[in-house]
Amino acid sequence: MPLSGLVVWYVTGDDERVEFHALQSVFLGVGLLTLFPVALFVGELYFSAAIATWVVATLTAYNGMGFEFPVVGPLARERS
Repeated sequence: MPLSGLVVWYVTGDDERVEFHALQSVFLGVGLLTLFPVALFVGELYFSAAIATWVVATLTAYNGMGFEFPVVGPLARERS
């Protein structure tokens, strides 16, 4: 997630909407990686939720729907 967000952020131009979603992806990915030790206790559920979140976020951004995650959305909005 953070890698795909960084790629999109660097490849695209100055589109504010794309920049916001790319930064939100980076922040969300870093957050999920930070919580990785939790995966040791909940196992498959953590990985399934992380992948599902990534796919849904990617598809909503691709389709032009504005979705802002509760914690990382405001951070991305500040920096875009």
